[in-house]
Amino acid sequence: QGRATLKSLQCDSTTKNSMTIQHVENQIAALQRGDYDAAFLLNSPENKKRLVSAEKFEAIVSGWTSFKVLSFPQTSCEYREVQVDGTIANVKVEARAEASDEVLCFFFDLRRSENGGPWETDGVRIEC
Repeated sequence: QGRATLKSLQCDSTTKNSMTIQHVENQIAALQRGDYDAAFLLNSPENKKRLVSAEKFEAIVSGWTSFKVLSFPQTSCEYREVQVDGTIANVKVEARAEASDEVLCFFFDLRRSENGGPWETDGVRIEC
């Protein structure tokens, strides 16, 4: 298991060089920098259509207590690929806000963009 630091995000991952994990790390790092434009661009075309704009995406993230944790600069996250099957992948993120014992679990549903391009976020689910 590797350990890396991306800005203030502390990342543990089961597959250090995984492109899916790197994609999710990049999206969360953008949220933590407050760069909702960059985070929005990492979504799939279908997800962008659902979210409408970077501004609405920011309102969704900051309006939900659970999702908001992903935007805190001192939140530490552990990443694990749950499934990678051709053009579909799931990455589990266990997020712990600074000074909190509570761990929130998220599943990032990813898809490979057309023509074998980069991974894109198709949605994020909270584990109950």
